[in-house]
Amino acid sequence: MSLSNILQVAYSGISASQAALRSVTNNIANVNTPGYSRQQVVMETHAYGGEVAGVKIGQIRRVTDQFLEKAVYSASGDTGRYSVMQQFHDRLQGFIGSSDSKTGIGARLDSIFAAMATLAGDAADTVRRQGAIDSIARFTEEVQSLSGQIQALRTDASNQAMDTVNTINDLLARIHDLNPRIVQLKVTNGDASALEEQRAQALAELSSLIDIRTVDAGNGAIHLVTANGTTLLDDTLYKLDYPSPGVVSIETNFPQIRLLAVPKGGGAPKDTGMVLDGNLSSGRLKGLLDLRDKELPAIAATLGEMARAFADEMNAIHNAHSAVPAPQVLSGRQTGLLGTDPHGFTGVSTFAVVNENGVVVASQTINFDTLPANATINDVVALINAGLGGQGTATFVNGQLSIKSNVAGGGVVVADDPANPASRGGRGFSHFFGLNDLLVSGQSTNPATGVKGTDAHGFAPGGSMYLEVRDANNRIIGSYTLNVTGTSFDDLLAQLNSPAGLGNYMTFSLDAQGQLVSAPKPGFAGAEIHLVSDTTSRGGTGVSFSAFFGLGHAKQAAFASDLAVRPDIQSNPSRLALARFNPAAAPGTPALGEGDNHGANALFDLGSRKVGFGKAGDLTPVSATLSQYMGFLLGDAALKAQRADAGTADSTALLTTVVQRRDDFSGVNLDEELNNMIVFQNSYNAAARLMTTAKEMFDTLLAIPQ
Repeated sequence: MSLSNILQVAYSGISASQAALRSVTNNIANVNTPGYSRQQVVMETHAYGGEVAGVKIGQIRRVTDQFLEKAVYSASGDTGRYSVMQQFHDRLQGFIGSSDSKTGIGARLDSIFAAMATLAGDAADTVRRQGAIDSIARFTEEVQSLSGQIQALRTDASNQAMDTVNTINDLLARIHDLNPRIVQLKVTNGDASALEEQRAQALAELSSLIDIRTVDAGNGAIHLVTANGTTLLDDTLYKLDYPSPGVVSIETNFPQIRLLAVPKGGGAPKDTGMVLDGNLSSGRLKGLLDLRDKELPAIAATLGEMARAFADEMNAIHNAHSAVPAPQVLSGRQTGLLGTDPHGFTGVSTFAVVNENGVVVASQTINFDTLPANATINDVVALINAGLGGQGTATFVNGQLSIKSNVAGGGVVVADDPANPASRGGRGFSHFFGLNDLLVSGQSTNPATGVKGTDAHGFAPGGSMYLEVRDANNRIIGSYTLNVTGTSFDDLLAQLNSPAGLGNYMTFSLDAQGQLVSAPKPGFAGAEIHLVSDTTSRGGTGVSFSAFFGLGHAKQAAFASDLAVRPDIQSNPSRLALARFNPAAAPGTPALGEGDNHGANALFDLGSRKVGFGKAGDLTPVSATLSQYMGFLLGDAALKAQRADAGTADSTALLTTVVQRRDDFSGVNLDEELNNMIVFQNSYNAAARLMTTAKEMFDTLLAIPQ
């Protein structure tokens, strides 16, 4: 070997040792950097002319295990999902309180029946009446407050989802920018380890936000897909689009998160047709969407069902009794019914005008079973007016029934027959029309409408309703625009049930109470109807199809949003209906008595009486007392919080384990690096000594006289 070759070999050894020492230095400097993968210089034998000619430096590579990296990404996604759910459920638990709380919503409910027990002891006592009313008002205020807080949490979840989408887009753009730079360096045998480390850090952050699967492109680039195969990044840059939903309410239909392709040459991003809602399996974004669309709405629906049953049972009792003196006017709520609709009642009701002392002035008893088959609500109103003989006046305008006393100081009473009470949609006459409700709400109509499929639907032509069917993951699987056609409710149901409508996913029918019932078909368990828009109107009432039947996933939750004690009762405890009217009393005889505690006893007994609750959120239909159902509500919320806590603990433990295993493989070991430093330092010194020796030999040769 010539001296020049020796010099070249020594130089290659110095260069290789320098590169190796530089790598060791980087490793030691990043010993405490989370997620850092140590560098390793790949050295190869350099051959020239068939002979070994020193050493050459290959690519500097990051020491990684793809299996462990992917395991970290997966565990990070689960941790991101459960941790954000845990945070929100912790906040919700603070609002709701525990079942044994002395100040929470459960305690408010219990205080009502304690106040009713006190009231039953002396129904005429104004202080006790006011105490009972105040206890109900505090409960409804708590219900309203909790309903609002749930919606505030949904708003926060939506806002955080938007922030998360923006962060995801930034990370995707960063990775997309790093990919070609890494490819270029690898092609030229350059050192891409620093850029790969930046990309790895971006991937680690991204994996906590959205579920990702990495695909090696084979040239140094990384492509990304979601767990279900949706492409997030390849040679094309994609971005997530989440338009602002604006002010969030119970009725808000959130815009979908769509995937847009960014043109390479610039220009507006193009919609790929891919939707991420319902197609994610982990990550912070998944947790936020689950909270926004499933977890919080389920609790809101359960609260709404609690509020509905509470109000319905309270109103049933209040409508079955009367204040003393009786109110001059009984004015009902909006029913959405028309005067030309069939009256739909069975049984017997008495309508009476009484003076200030509770003495009957005039009365009319109607046996609905004996009325002509085609008798309408207008016919019933006419019968009431005929029987009261001008002492009282009943009117039915735009879906609302009112009955007024025309006697100075007199009042109006409506009472169902004890043996054969009037009933429509499972409610007595006064209760059905809401003539003497204790609790009022913006939910003006009663879903138990009492209509039949053959009844005229009464909706004005030209109106339409747009519905979506969403699966258990909130993915849109079907949609339909119902245009008002035909004449009967059966005609409209036929539209909904047709294959061209929503019949492939759901079945729609009217039950015996006139409620619109929808049920998923086999293969679509968990599917729900979402109302997007509704321009229909029933006659002159202004009530839409969805409002009439309480259609839409949000209607149930809305019962809790504005439930309140009727204002005139809140301000005047004498308006509390506690006396029982005697429908058998003839004109000129007393039918109401001061101090009658029948109503107070009935309100107190409600605390121990089982009532029916429909499906709400994650709770199945059940017969239970109000307090029991409140326990179910609180327990369901606590269970969701516990699941989030357990998911966070388990995923965090798994993440810690896989990160440790990754770091054991890829991380920096100081002892190993110090040993490497000694080895490469000695190698450098030896190569340098060799070069010095070769130089001395050159100098010696040059000093020989020619």
